Amino acid sequence: MKWTTTDWLIILGCLLPTAMTALIGAAVHLPGSVILWQSWMGGITGLAFLFAVRWSISGTRKRHVEATQELNSAVRKEFVKLPVSDPTQDHWAAAWNDTTAFVSATINELRGDQRTLQENRALLETVLGTMSEGVLVLDEKLTILFANASSRRILDVPQSNPVGRPVWEVTRSQPLLEFLQRSELREDEVQQSVELTRQNIVLEVNTSPLPLATSAGVVAVMHNVTELRKLENARRDFFNSVSHELKTPLTSIQCFAETLLDGGLEDEQNNRHMVGQIERQAEKLHVLIQDILKLARIESRFEKFELVPINVSKVIGECISDRTPIATAREITFELDEGDKSALVLGDETGFRSIIDNLLNNAINYNHAGGKVTVRWRREGDQVHIDVIDTGIGISREDQERVFERFYRVDKARSATSGGTGLGLAIVKHLVTVFHGAISVSSEVGKGSTFTLSLPLLNVATS
Repeated sequence: MKWTTTDWLIILGCLLPTAMTALIGAAVHLPGSVILWQSWMGGITGLAFLFAVRWSISGTRKRHVEATQELNSAVRKEFVKLPVSDPTQDHWAAAWNDTTAFVSATINELRGDQRTLQENRALLETVLGTMSEGVLVLDEKLTILFANASSRRILDVPQSNPVGRPVWEVTRSQPLLEFLQRSELREDEVQQSVELTRQNIVLEVNTSPLPLATSAGVVAVMHNVTELRKLENARRDFFNSVSHELKTPLTSIQCFAETLLDGGLEDEQNNRHMVGQIERQAEKLHVLIQDILKLARIESRFEKFELVPINVSKVIGECISDRTPIATAREITFELDEGDKSALVLGDETGFRSIIDNLLNNAINYNHAGGKVTVRWRREGDQVHIDVIDTGIGISREDQERVFERFYRVDKARSATSGGTGLGLAIVKHLVTVFHGAISVSSEVGKGSTFTLSLPLLNVATS
């Protein structure tokens, strides 16, 4: 045990009574044995008192040190209570235990709150990070406080974090910036469509006021509605086209019928011609309606296809035979370049015939007198490629991108006289997709077009 200055002072305090006892005994002339005995007892008493005080101080100090150590490590573990030997006297230890119990409970509660906040923050970041909508949080100066991954993708922001940057450094879209500036001044929700010309996308932007600690802000949610707008435009164009296509034959039928009713029935030279026109227009109307219904069934997946092995050579030969009279009437010849006659594909035979028939009709309708239509096929790896080549008017590069759209015609005047519905290539595209194939076109204006149909061979389609 190391003796401190305090300990030496206690020793001196204990020896002082011994010395005083010896001096007093000498002064009153007590016998030496008595003086020695009294001094000896005083020394023993002083030493006993010394060790009692020393033990008490050491124990208290030890408890203080232990308490300090426990307090120092409280943020990492639970408090350990100090032993209380006598609750009526050891008030300091009891008070310390009460305090540490309260502090420990408070720390545990704070730890729980912290874990909850961390979990909620992680959940919020996960939700915002996986949202398809872009989320921007801006302060009153339109400085970005938060931007999720979708917003960075929509605005075409580089990988660097845009937080802390003004929004006009992130996007150059003037309509979007003006809308955000107006929204920051509003106290209600605002919605507006904004077109980002550089990215060629259309956004539906919703903004809401966001009260911050020091000022007001705004949160903007951006929905990419580009595909939705395209679908809306396609639907509108489809109905406009259907209305026009239905109106044309109906108008012709109505005109010829009115002419007949107004006396044309007695005109033997023209009445048969007018009745024939009514029949042709009615047939055109019937074919158009059938194509519309067929395309609708294919697109809606309501059309049921019976998948069977199809001999490519056999079906193509039969389709050419069926179309030969029409081609001959227009002075167009067929040329067949047969490939592997054993090539089989898995599909619906009616659907496959519809694909070949529409491609042949297209090659005839957009050809010219003296022209030629060549059909050939070849095996390449696990696919069969079928080419339908014509020597017709050709298709421009701009039209090639839209040639498979419904009611889209390269030459509207020629289509009107050919009797086509404008849905043939659209039906081809959807049927090819159902059969897990692909269709493409290559063409040069004035020299003709080549439509290439690619389908998986039977063994590949089966697997």
